[in-house]
Amino acid sequence: MIKNWKLKIKHLRTGFTIVETLVSLAIFSTSIVALIIVSSQGISDTNFAKNKLTASYLAQEGIELVRSIRDTDSNWNTFLTSVSDCIISSTKDGCLIDSGPHFGSSRLDQINVLPCAGLCISPLVYIPSTGFYNYDLSNGTNSIFLRSIKIIPVTSNGNDEIQIISNVSWSQGTGTRSVELTENLFNWQ
Repeated sequence: MIKNWKLKIKHLRTGFTIVETLVSLAIFSTSIVALIIVSSQGISDTNFAKNKLTASYLAQEGIELVRSIRDTDSNWNTFLTSVSDCIISSTKDGCLIDSGPHFGSSRLDQINVLPCAGLCISPLVYIPSTGFYNYDLSNGTNSIFLRSIKIIPVTSNGNDEIQIISNVSWSQGTGTRSVELTENLFNWQ
């Protein structure tokens, strides 16, 4: 009889109690939730990095478009007239520069300078067939990126230097993010 009683006690000690099961489930659930939170933060960070990289390229493209206008115009005064909508004044707060719907040898002939009325709130259009951005809605869909170009004459160098400010902004998460690049161009002709 004593053997049976010891065997029963030994048998009772070999299983999990409900408290032990609940504690192990709580630890397991907490670790799974932590993994999900870390994974979602990683995905969010990846999307931010992708958008910031794209915005950096678009801001640099804005500067390069102004440089292309300078390099293709016949002289500095013609260039300043071509980009006059971009020059900051009391009535103008920048411009949009559209690189045209095509990417080829005639692209520089298709650069359009569009004045901003108020704020530059027209989003760039993403063209999936080429992977490029412009303002031609017939070939693509609105992107999340807004680009504005501002030109400020540098008066310390006479009329032979300008500062270009290319700003690209986008909404992500709970705020607006932006990338701004500046560069000075000179009358080199």
